Amino acid sequence: MTVESFYNEDYFQYQNRAGDIQGQANKFKFAPFITDQARVLDFGCGSGALLRAIGDRSGSTVGVEINATARAYAIEHGTEVVPSLSEIPTSSVDIVVSNHALEHVERPFEIITELHRILRGGGQLVLVVPCDRVSLPFIENDKDLHLYSWSASNLGNLVKAAGFDVERAEEIWHLWPPYWKQIIARLGLGTFHVLSRIYALLRRRRSQVRVVARKSTS
Repeated sequence: MTVESFYNEDYFQYQNRAGDIQGQANKFKFAPFITDQARVLDFGCGSGALLRAIGDRSGSTVGVEINATARAYAIEHGTEVVPSLSEIPTSSVDIVVSNHALEHVERPFEIITELHRILRGGGQLVLVVPCDRVSLPFIENDKDLHLYSWSASNLGNLVKAAGFDVERAEEIWHLWPPYWKQIIARLGLGTFHVLSRIYALLRRRRSQVRVVARKSTS
């Protein structure tokens, strides 16, 4: 099995079981950085849920997704998606976002370098990745297939090495609690976010890392 072949229809059905509500649940990590009229690219966009959630704040959006089933779903739901960063012109994007995707790629430095290429001068990168605990055991048939785990330090260093100016590298205390879909449906996103922060603190899980960086204008 190759890494690319792992991301098939079964994987998409597993990842997309909550539908577009996932985009709304993840929007808070990216929305403050989205500006009017910006061209926004989501690397590893999956179903396109995050792009649809932030689309009202941007000028236009495009996703990159290797999973053919996910691409077809995203396109069917009105999201522009391509299979590879190689299809994105140089200096054509204002903002790149990526949520829980970089841990799945075999060569993350090459991907970040490509993200630097496609950004315009002064463009912004917002990467969010999971922070797996050291004690996480190996599972033969792992449904997530994370190839890397990240800290604010090593992800910030990697982004800097790819040519970006790192503006912040930080932990996010936010862990979805049990019955999170029901919480959103009945109590709303505000309550969901409060409970997710409390749940992360109770579990002592710094569950995510976010790096915000900018491409130099020179």
